[in-house]
Amino acid sequence: MARILITSAIPYINGIKHLGNLVGSQLPAAIDHAQALAPSEIVIKRGAEPTLVRQADGRIFSVPIYKVDKVIDTTGAGDSFAAGYLAARLQGQTPEVAARSGSRMASIVIQHAGAIVPNAVMPIFFFA
Repeated sequence: MARILITSAIPYINGIKHLGNLVGSQLPAAIDHAQALAPSEIVIKRGAEPTLVRQADGRIFSVPIYKVDKVIDTTGAGDSFAAGYLAARLQGQTPEVAARSGSRMASIVIQHAGAIVPNAVMPIFFFA
């Protein structure tokens, strides 16, 4: 099984400093640092900015996010992204498809209050 590191470019999560502190001109250094941890893939979520994915061969690509008309609450967006990404990878999808799937999951969650989404709007299975 591949080792996948999913992180955010947000400087703090729950008050804890993490890899996301290395943004902007330091982003390449952050990616190199994460690669030293030996994951097969590095996925950097960047909120409303495109997601970056670095594969084991060093290729880096950007995946646009799904835009929504109105953001209600971002609680659970990161976890939803990770769930969509990992579910796609476990089903044999490419990192690019997985990043789109993660973005799609997060786009659904942020349109609802709290991290609980009504079953009626949550897809049972999809890959973007």
